[in-house]
Amino acid sequence: MAGVDDSRAQKLDLQRDKKLLTQAQIDYIRAAQALNAERVTKLKRIRRNNLLTAGFLGASVLSIYGYSLWAIGSEKFLEEEEKPQ
Repeated sequence: MAGVDDSRAQKLDLQRDKKLLTQAQIDYIRAAQALNAERVTKLKRIRRNNLLTAGFLGASVLSIYGYSLWAIGSEKFLEEEEKPQ
């Protein structure tokens, strides 16, 4: 195929290519797969925690902003000011 980078490792199917690999290579591949699965689980947990933190911070900001607008709207400092006579 034109434009294919041959420096990359080929994908292996452990069932089909079992004859080409030694037992040590198969064990190494399985260990790498286990580490990758552990990494993915950890990243999912971190992402969930990040989303929860972002939601909490966003809700806090919106509640402070809403309270500020409500507090300013309930003040009648300009309307009830005494008019000079």
